[in-house]
Amino acid sequence: PDLPQDLINFITKNIKTLYLAHANTKAGNQAAFQLSQKLAPYGINCLRLQLPKGQGINQFALRARNAKVELVKLIEQAARVETKAA
Repeated sequence: PDLPQDLINFITKNIKTLYLAHANTKAGNQAAFQLSQKLAPYGINCLRLQLPKGQGINQFALRARNAKVELVKLIEQAARVETKAA
C-alpha cells in the first residue's frame, strides 16, 4: 500500500536517514527493500542493520552478551539499502 500523505509530509520534513531493523529473513529482506524503494524518491537514506541470518532485532538483543554495545555496533555498521533489484 502507498504511504499516507501525512506520513510522507512528516518524514520528508523531519527525517533524512532511517535505520531499518527488519529480520534477516526472506520476508524481512523483501520488506526492507520495498520500504526503501518507497522512501528513496523523498530523499530518505535507508540504512539496514546487518542482523545474523534468520534473526530479528529482538532475538538478536536477547542473545547478545551486552545488548547496548552490540546494538550500537549494528547501527555503526549499518549498510545502505539498494533500491534497485539486483
